[in-house]
Amino acid sequence: MSHGDVTQISHPAATTPKAISLSARRWRWQLRSVVAELRGAPQFARYVPATAILVETLLSGGDKTDLCEVEAAVEQLASAAGEDLVLREIMLLRLRALLARARSDEDPYREYRDRYRAMAKSLGFEGHMKWAEAMP
Repeated sequence: MSHGDVTQISHPAATTPKAISLSARRWRWQLRSVVAELRGAPQFARYVPATAILVETLLSGGDKTDLCEVEAAVEQLASAAGEDLVLREIMLLRLRALLARARSDEDPYREYRDRYRAMAKSLGFEGHMKWAEAMP
């Protein structure tokens, strides 16, 4: 399987707690591989959403190791060179808000959330506007 497209990753259904745990670990490993490959490839438009999927997946796990990896992924995205800076900037606002919320950092969370909402609205990005409005 080529890791060039995050949509090619499958997340098989698991029915037992052990199978669910193994499936989740495999899923995370595949996402990490895709993001690493896209980071080094001239596919910036795919790297941004792949990073977002990885970050949201890791945040759903909720342990401290995952939070450190989330922070690293967000910072790598922030420093990545690419053509679509608007796409990167709006996603960075979303991901930084989610990371702040996961850390219970309420002031930074509200700041990033509000900036995310404002940017989504100013750009007319309907999907981001819905995501931003869903953030408490």
